[in-house]
Amino acid sequence: MDRSIRSLLNSTVSVRRVSSYTPAGTEVLAAAVVLPAYVEVRRANGRGPGGTERRTTHVAIVDPVDVAASALGTLTADDRFWLEGASASDPTFSGRPDDVTTYKDPLTGALSHYEVTL
Repeated sequence: MDRSIRSLLNSTVSVRRVSSYTPAGTEVLAAAVVLPAYVEVRRANGRGPGGTERRTTHVAIVDPVDVAASALGTLTADDRFWLEGASASDPTFSGRPDDVTTYKDPLTGALSHYEVTL
């Protein structure tokens, strides 16, 4: 990640991944991983999982080096995200992302950053 972008990571997101399911089919989430992030409020209409119409309100920029160094290794659209200030132990405050996009550095081809649309 470029140093100028890295300097903008002044917030955090907590991420939890589904680790298993109960016999009743309820998701069991792994421990939360807290990552530095730049969170921007955006207002735009979009389509969520299953094609449902949804208003996008947040975009989080995350450094892939932080993700790779964590227990996650990578970010996926199946992960659950909590914005800074929300308790990662309360699933009602989590969000499944509409999109997780990877961006590459045009000069090196290396992964530059993740953009997570919530």
